[in-house]
Formats: sequence, C-alpha cells, structure tokens
Amino acid sequence: QPCEMLPKTLHKWVARPAFSEPMAEPLPNNLAGVKTNMTNARSGFAAIALGFAMTFAITQGAQAARKSAAEAAAESAAEAAMEAANDDATMNAADAAAGVIDAATLQSVDITQPFGKAWSGSEIGDVTLVIFADYGCPACREAQAVTDRLIVEDPKLRVVYRLIALDGYPGRTPGYASLDVATENDKPGADQASERTGNRDWNRFHRALIARAAVTGKAVAEAARAASIPGSALVTGFSLSNPANAHPNSMSHDAELAGNENELTARGASSLPAWSVGNGGAIEGHDYAAIKAAIAEYRESVRP
Repeated sequence: QPCEMLPKTLHKWVARPAFSEPMAEPLPNNLAGVKTNMTNARSGFAAIALGFAMTFAITQGAQAARKSAAEAAAESAAEAAMEAANDDATMNAADAAAGVIDAATLQSVDITQPFGKAWSGSEIGDVTLVIFADYGCPACREAQAVTDRLIVEDPKLRVVYRLIALDGYPGRTPGYASLDVATENDKPGADQASERTGNRDWNRFHRALIARAAVTGKAVAEAARAASIPGSALVTGFSLSNPANAHPNSMSHDAELAGNENELTARGASSLPAWSVGNGGAIEGHDYAAIKAAIAEYRESVRP
C-alpha cells in the first residue's frame, strides 16, 4: 500500500502595489482667497485679478481632474492585473492538484540535480528519473526493486533520490543519516575519484538501509557497518525533539526534506513512492510498465 501524504495547500502570494499618492481633490465650490464682493468688483484692478484667479483655478482644476482620471485608470488596470494573477495562481494550484504542471510557474528548483551523491545509474545519463521516497514508508522500500530493474535495463538512465520525512512515519532519523553520507565527500576541491567514492558509499548505505525491516537508530548503525561507512560520516546521539541536542545539520537537512515534499505536492502527488521523469509531473505507485513508458515518451520528446 502507498504511504499517504497529509494534504497540503499551494499558496502563491501576489503583492499588491502601493498607491502612495492621494487622489486629486475635486474642484472646490468656491475659490478661497478670492474676493467676490460686488462692491470691490467695481474696481478695475480687482476685476482683472478676479479674472486671472478664476482662469488659474479652472486650469488647475482641469489638470487635477485629468490627473485623477489617469490615476484612477492606472489603479483600475493594476487591480485587474492583480486579479488576473490571483486567478492564475488559483488555476496553477488546481492544475497541480490534477497533475497538470506548468513547470515554469511551479518549479522552484531543478529536481534532477541530486543532493550530494544521492543518485544511482548512469553518471551522464540522457534521462533523469526522480524518485520521491521516505525510508519510513514500506512501499518506498519495495519500490527499490523497480528502480534496480530500470537501471539494469537502461544503461543511459540516471536515478536521483529526493528524500522526504512524512509525518507519522519514522523516516527522519534514517533520512538525516542518508543525507549525511550523501554529502560526506562534498568537500572543496574534491577530485573526481572522491566524487565517485562518495556515490558508491551512498549507494551501499542506501541499499543496506532499505534492506532493514525497521528504520530505527539501531538499523541506521547496522546499515552503516554493513556498508563500511566510516563513523565520521554519520552524526549520532542527536535528538529530534530537543533543540539543545539537535543534529548539527538539522536546518539544511530539514530544508531538503521539506523542499522535496513541497516539490512533490506541487506535482499533484498525494502518496509515496512517486516518480518524475525530468522536472515533469508525478507518477504515483511503483508500476514498472507505467514508469518505463514515461521514460520512453520523454526520451522521444527530447530527441533531436
């Protein structure tokens, strides 16, 4: 049975522009400072001054009215654009839920790039198959047989593992350990030989961990011994609940685990394991024929 994911809601916030300039005030009913007393108007000078004042006020009022109309039009257009953007965000979320993916909109990272050395198969494959999995999910461990078969049959296939730690499953501790091993040889100036050694180490550890019936801290230690992983590659004795004794890389590891879950949710999946050919939509379950067909379709679509 697949491991169900808790429902999530996609959010895309669209910032509304700030209209800092106040709208122009309407033309006043009477002109302040202009004397309209008919007695003073007998004076020719006063009459001329009044005429100039009236002309100036009317001109200013017309300009203000035009400015007001322009600002109103600009604000209306901006609000229409914001509504359209919000409608697009709603449609994108609906598309994601339906498995219809707009990669340019929903893809926040290139999921085909592995975290450290967490990949298998061809080093320079022409197709990258991404598997989303949780060590605490029994169905994900069963899916390893499908991955192995695909790699054996397709020498040009590269498989990238994107780890997740679902709520309700004990996958965070082994997930941390796997990410530790995946980045053990990610050191500045590491040569190609070190890179390949790191990848072999991670694959041995990953398979040893998958083979365990349970994924406890004891199972992690057993898998490390079985895969000949040096003690320096793993952090032990940390707490998932006590910040004072947290894993030293908990922030980066949690960001990776949560980011992978977000990417999977954006692709419309609600259970594990799930697969993606390149940066495409999710294929749930571990149906070998469906995954193989998706790989062939993708390869054909990118063929020159």
